[in-house]
Amino acid sequence: MPQCKGFTFVKCTKCSIHLCFNKNHNCFMNYHVQ
Repeated sequence: MPQCKGFTFVKCTKCSIHLCFNKNHNCFMNYHVQ
């Protein structure tokens, strides 16, 4: 997500985009519910 400053190795195989998630925020979930 553009506003996220997190770093991740996790990549959604369906969307082909890197999305982070941790105890403070979940960009993976936020991206997929928009």
